[in-house]
Amino acid sequence: MASAVAPFTIRIPDAELDELRTRILATRWPEPMAEDWSLGTAPGALRNLLEYWGSDYDWRAAEARLNAIAQVQVQVQVQAQAQAQAQAQAQARAQVQVQVQVQVQVQVRAQEQVRAQEQVPERVPVREPERESRSHLG
Repeated sequence: MASAVAPFTIRIPDAELDELRTRILATRWPEPMAEDWSLGTAPGALRNLLEYWGSDYDWRAAEARLNAIAQVQVQVQVQAQAQAQAQAQAQARAQVQVQVQVQVQVQVRAQEQVRAQEQVPERVPVREPERESRSHLG
């Protein structure tokens, strides 16, 4: 099956951009655990970035720069990839099942050996009866 290629232009509706800006500016900030980058993103840097995105970032200018480059939309058949992933997952599950079965068999054999050892009484050395000495018969 041939892939269909169609021209594509990025067009984000104003309502979506307005809603995104509202959500960004409504961010509830936790108390910072550190002011530097030692525990991840510095809270002040992240706050500044989100304030910029929420109020000053010009999406329409970015959209125009992106649309200046030829954009296309392509339908790609991914059934083969999905099928390969499903097969790999099935093989992984089967391998885990085999490993579990082997572990169970080893444990069962070990338990059987322990039981067998517990059932065999310890051998007590048998003393031979004392022989009468024939020296008194003379």
